[in-house]
Amino acid sequence: MEQPKTLIDPFGLEVDISESLCLLPPGARSDELYNDYRKVIERPAFVIDIRVDDPPSRYYFRSIGWSVRLLIRAVASDAGWLACDCSRNPTDAELNSLAARGAILSPFME
Repeated sequence: MEQPKTLIDPFGLEVDISESLCLLPPGARSDELYNDYRKVIERPAFVIDIRVDDPPSRYYFRSIGWSVRLLIRAVASDAGWLACDCSRNPTDAELNSLAARGAILSPFME
């Protein structure tokens, strides 16, 4: 089984993520992973924090290229946070729906 890597988000939280989580889907142009998935956690454009979920969730969002936007969901666990989903190019409606359920956090605002 693949050992997850621990990344630190801009708010100081440790997020464990498996490199295979953000692999391209089968049949895509390339079998390479989205190289910059680490940046999504370490330098997100914004984070949607949803505490009403059980367990609480954080959604990390960032563009990693001209046509690729990634949304990574991490859930709280006893050991910290664990990334469990990686969505490619979420729609504005999906992002708005998540934002309506939680709080938008920006690493650029104090």
